[in-house]
Amino acid sequence: MYPEYVISVMFARVRMSDVVRIPPNRLTNSLKDTAIGILKEKYESMISPDLGYVIMIIDANASSVGKLVAGDGATYHKVTFEALTFYPKLQEVVEGEVVEVTEFGAFVRIGP
Repeated sequence: MYPEYVISVMFARVRMSDVVRIPPNRLTNSLKDTAIGILKEKYESMISPDLGYVIMIIDANASSVGKLVAGDGATYHKVTFEALTFYPKLQEVVEGEVVEVTEFGAFVRIGP
């Protein structure tokens, strides 16, 4: 086993908005729970140059008024939501565990 190195990390709680497509088979739960589930599928584990690594969707508020598109049985709702993100800054010290050392460098696990 390799040693762990202690460092601080930059996390942020980010408010975003999107339009969520909710298919008919997912309209059985509450609108909020369904929207959160769809947002988790879309955004969690995503890496963005602006946001960094999206860790999880914290909360969401879906508009109860949706739109229908001809030929599509799904409803489209505007959703504002909060996400927990991880974005390390240049020269920032980050806590991590060395998981492998090779001839060309070391691999460090620094988060989820």
